[in-house]
Amino acid sequence: MRTTVVDNEYQTSLSAEHCDGYYFYLVFFDGSRNPVELLAIVADQLYPKTELLPSSYEVRFDRKEFEKSGKVRVLPGKAKG
Repeated sequence: MRTTVVDNEYQTSLSAEHCDGYYFYLVFFDGSRNPVELLAIVADQLYPKTELLPSSYEVRFDRKEFEKSGKVRVLPGKAKG
């Protein structure tokens, strides 16, 4: 099973203030992507039985700053959607 745990969530779940009541709610889906089951697990019970790997980052930036620098190339193309 795979899920995403953001580092901030991980650190918060380990804090003395939150460790006893920090739950992960894992939603399981069927082959048609419909939710079929919900599993609630206390974080400190989940971590010892799992492997945590980096998953993703959200990148935020001011595009105009890059364009002003002249060190960026904008490639032609169409956005999908």
